[in-house]
Amino acid sequence: MKNILMTLLILTVASVFVVFWDSPPEIFVREKRTRVEQIPTADSYMRQTLTAKYDKDGERAYTLKASTGLYFSKGDRFELEEPLLVAYRDNGSNPPWRLRADEAHTEKRGGEVVLTGDVYAWQEQPRGINEMRTSRLLFLPETNIARTDRKVALESPGSVTTGTGMEANFDTEVYRLLSNVRGRHNVP
Repeated sequence: MKNILMTLLILTVASVFVVFWDSPPEIFVREKRTRVEQIPTADSYMRQTLTAKYDKDGERAYTLKASTGLYFSKGDRFELEEPLLVAYRDNGSNPPWRLRADEAHTEKRGGEVVLTGDVYAWQEQPRGINEMRTSRLLFLPETNIARTDRKVALESPGSVTTGTGMEANFDTEVYRLLSNVRGRHNVP
């Protein structure tokens, strides 16, 4: 009985070996199928967009231009390429801040604008240009406040200040760096 079982086992192993030896290798490899996720389609596609938002008093809070805009009704999200945001002050006494970035999107029905990529902001003053650079900036149009938790550099005529994290109030012109603050002032 042992001999019969051993013989059957050897014949089975030999048969399996011959089947595998003569088979093309493609039957042992699964066909690789890439699974492409469906790209969300925008409900609206715009080129050279211009959006203006107004405050509760009907005064212009900001304008937002972009080379391309995509609107997604699900989530009420507006995505922009190459945005330029102009943040106007409440009293209009000083020139507005202009914010440029690689990309932006709005959240909370336009109550927040998130600028990402190479974010550059500037304000032209009679004494020179005030500048700000970071990689991500949240702008709150209702309060005219900009925030970031990233590295930021503030430059004004004669000084450069860097740090991590910032809250800037464009109305009161108070700019607060939150940590790792370093400054350099050049006296003419």
